[in-house]
Amino acid sequence: MENQVIYENESGIFICNEDGVLLRYECSPQNRLELDDCEERFRFFGQDWQHENRKDKAIRKLVIPSGVKQLGSCSSACRKMGDISFEHYVVRDEIVLPDSLKIIGAAVFQRAMLPEVKFSSSLSVIGATSFFHAGISRLIFCSDIKPIYGIYYSSHE
Repeated sequence: MENQVIYENESGIFICNEDGVLLRYECSPQNRLELDDCEERFRFFGQDWQHENRKDKAIRKLVIPSGVKQLGSCSSACRKMGDISFEHYVVRDEIVLPDSLKIIGAAVFQRAMLPEVKFSSSLSVIGATSFFHAGISRLIFCSDIKPIYGIYYSSHE
């Protein structure tokens, strides 16, 4: 068993390997929401945001802790078995990606419903299908962001 690093914040518990790859996320009870609590933010995406697969995946915020360097893997266009996934998550209020984050792997946020997402200049890879069919209210790239390859984004317009 490899060494693990555990981070805890208002979003929940994040378990990483010693290289900063996020292995598991456990939502804190106070961060959980009902899908109906997210209607005000996401109703403009139509009915898709209320999909049955989103049940028990609605949360107030997702604050990835500083120290996490990688979400998922980028070795293919598909998520590998055991990779972290926020697929179908509905994040109502806030998503924070730390400056320590260098890689967002394949299909990590596939079909997620997200508020404003801001990519820092330290991010070097956004894997294929990372945000495939994701509903994102606002997407912000820093002006000094490095070239990123393999991003797929689909809005529900």
